[in-house]
Amino acid sequence: MYRPSICVTLTEQGRHWELRRSVEQSASTAGGLFVTTSVFIPESEVEAFGGLEQVVARLYGMADRAVGLHRGDG
Repeated sequence: MYRPSICVTLTEQGRHWELRRSVEQSASTAGGLFVTTSVFIPESEVEAFGGLEQVVARLYGMADRAVGLHRGDG
């Protein structure tokens, strides 16, 4: 059975970071999604972004928008 998925890769060559997000329909849970996120940021670049927490939050937001996901924050 073919189950289409969404995959997006965000990069910024000048800063050498990369985020990969994939979203697939869950085979075991009806209506569920399986979301995988990988972030690569060289340690030397983290300080330039203003801290790892802010970087990851910003990149996750960009990835969510790119694949059409929205967090339920309230």
